[in-house]
Amino acid sequence: MKRIFVYFLLAVLLFGCGTTNKKPADTEVASKSEASEPAKAKDPIEAVKRQAEETTETAKQQTEGTTEAVKQQVEIATEDASQKVDLLKAEDDFILALNRGKALYAQGKFDEAIKEFSNAITLKSDLEDAYFYRGLSYYGKQDYDQAIADYNQVIQFNPENTVAYNDRGLAYFNKQDNDRAFSDYNEAIRLNSENAEAFNNRGVAYIEKKDYDHALADYNEAIRLNPNYADAYYNRGNVYYVKQDNDKAIADYTQAIKFSPNDASSYYNRGNAYRAKQDNDKAIADYNQAIQFNPDDADVYINRGITYKNKQDYDRAIADYNEAIRIKSNDAIAYNYRGNAYRNKQDYDRAIADYNQAIQFNDKYASAYINRGIVYEDNKNDLNRAISDYETALKLNPNDANTKQYLDAAKQKRGR
Repeated sequence: MKRIFVYFLLAVLLFGCGTTNKKPADTEVASKSEASEPAKAKDPIEAVKRQAEETTETAKQQTEGTTEAVKQQVEIATEDASQKVDLLKAEDDFILALNRGKALYAQGKFDEAIKEFSNAITLKSDLEDAYFYRGLSYYGKQDYDQAIADYNQVIQFNPENTVAYNDRGLAYFNKQDNDRAFSDYNEAIRLNSENAEAFNNRGVAYIEKKDYDHALADYNEAIRLNPNYADAYYNRGNVYYVKQDNDKAIADYTQAIKFSPNDASSYYNRGNAYRAKQDNDKAIADYNQAIQFNPDDADVYINRGITYKNKQDYDRAIADYNEAIRIKSNDAIAYNYRGNAYRNKQDYDRAIADYNQAIQFNDKYASAYINRGIVYEDNKNDLNRAISDYETALKLNPNDANTKQYLDAAKQKRGR
């Protein structure tokens, strides 16, 4: 349309609006003196060219202005898009690092998990998740100071994170800092009075203080909040066992096994409670289960050995003590009990050899001195060595009435 308009304008300027030469009737003719020189007419082609040039220049300026503005807008938009892409990439990298860390943590690969969580923190240092999971990983590798440092960061980001308080309390507890552990468990419970784990963990801290009644109260609350909480039943069973209420202990261990049927510790401790009730067969059955789930626990073999010894099955007892020593070659308790079994079999030299080993690994082990003294006195007729062992045992445990009785009897037999 623009091109047609320009051509039309050119035609008008060249030829006028019509072809007649007549003047209008009311137009005066100029005199010669007034019109001695005819006026110069404008060149219509030049006018059109100038107009076209002016229009082109204006259009060019407008176009240049528009182009520059568009260019600036494009540059801004490109920069903004680039920043958004970088942010999205950082977000993706953060999520990938976080998820890789979680997967490694679940596999128990704590060092590798820590590297991933540290990468995530480098990408986004203002989010609590990576700090929290890195804290869990440090806790898993028993680096409690680093775990506490990360939990501190989580709590700084979110002062109402009840789980962080609970887990930091566990780290303090494992550092034997009971006061700070209590403080964190209390805060976790204040923030969430239905936090069964915090009640359970505070109960464990009370046991450490031998405050069994408060421990029971916390375990009761944990079980009320979570009736399927195996750990709470197990821990409450431990309190009942310490209080020598073996029936209640057995009932709680049984509940713990119900909710966590592969837990070797619950079978082991229930076996101990049955043994305390002199129900040796049930005790052995539970020790068997514990060994099935955890065949590398020396303590289970020792206690099953003691139970076999109570049944006067000394060979099986010795076999269990052998296995305990194989697992833990410096276990003074295993040597002491194997010495007892040899003594019951009247193999006194082997008994003394085992007591010697027990004392070598633990020179503060009063029972090993007493047992060796008994063999020296009763079976070797060596009163001097017997008296020396009884005296050592009495120094280690001055309030033990039995040791004092053995010493007095041996001295009297020797004639002082």
